[in-house]
Amino acid sequence: INYVFHKPLFAHSILKSIEEILQVKNRQNFKVLILDDDQDFCGFVSEILKDAGMDVMAIYDGGQLFKALD
Repeated sequence: INYVFHKPLFAHSILKSIEEILQVKNRQNFKVLILDDDQDFCGFVSEILKDAGMDVMAIYDGGQLFKALD
């Protein structure tokens, strides 16, 4: 796990981390799991990372976390 964000979260932190990820040459091996109850936020971040060639899954309920990790 390279990045874990906890709320409260500032847009600057997210954007800086995304910028670091985008500088990696081989992004196809990146798998990203986003867990947040804010579906709009998950959709926004998911689209950016998918456009960059990453495999992204978003879940909105902490109860789904362990199922998603399997």
